[in-house]
Amino acid sequence: MTQFIQLLVAGLALGSLYAVVAFGFVTVFKATSVLNFAHGTMFMLGAYLTASMIAERDIPLVVTVLVVVLISAAIGAVIHLGIMRGMVGQALFTVVLATIGIEIVLKALIQIFFGAEERGRVDMLPRSSSQVGGVVIAHADLVLIGCSVLMVIGLVVLFQRTTLGFKMRAVADNLEAAKVVGINPQVVFMASWILAAVLAGIGGLLFSSYGSVVSLDLAGIGLRVFPAALIGGLASFPGAIVGGVIVGVAEQFAGGYLGGEWRDVAPYAVMFVVLLVRPQGIFGKKEAQRV
Repeated sequence: MTQFIQLLVAGLALGSLYAVVAFGFVTVFKATSVLNFAHGTMFMLGAYLTASMIAERDIPLVVTVLVVVLISAAIGAVIHLGIMRGMVGQALFTVVLATIGIEIVLKALIQIFFGAEERGRVDMLPRSSSQVGGVVIAHADLVLIGCSVLMVIGLVVLFQRTTLGFKMRAVADNLEAAKVVGINPQVVFMASWILAAVLAGIGGLLFSSYGSVVSLDLAGIGLRVFPAALIGGLASFPGAIVGGVIVGVAEQFAGGYLGGEWRDVAPYAVMFVVLLVRPQGIFGKKEAQRV
């Protein structure tokens, strides 16, 4: 039971981080119907920026967070204005290939500017722990859960209480109706790409102090948001949160009980099981199509 609780807390911490990053993935899909396979590389970029600034140059955390947010936002804007805006109306396969191309370019730029060698974990989250009833709770897990909860609350406020959030929900629900009432969909599309890139960058920033190393393998970890989004429902914001937590918990349990080699398998195994039962995801809605 002690191991179970420790793995559960660690899974909730990791899952809450996945949930925030998955929120960005779902934001782009819900607004633009684009599956962004460059999302994991954006996550990796945030980790490399953090490692380069804090661990190597001793730049203050506040400045690092600001730089990661600004660079991520700029990349999101460039992706929309330079590539995705001109692909509106193209076939799904073409758009997916475009995001894969973006992923390849971003990974190449990361290797050019930061090199391909691994970097050690950033000392940003606390390394201490507390023992409660025989259960050792890492303070880093609690901080990660707290940061993720605050970000989710901020995202809920953004979507429910701001003009931009209203416009994003309107475009996602009915694009033509949103145009009729004067909403510019291109502005919403760009805001979606910027928000997704920023969430991925912040996720990488936090993971750089949570994982063991910062390496090119983080792109694959960043794409854990894909099974998280599919589990929860590809166009569902609550589903992104629930799916992220499920993936994080499954990953920790698989690593703790079955061995480290099962950590990468568990998220996709859970995804396949959920999709067999509910192909639209836990919070997804069935759509009727004319045949």
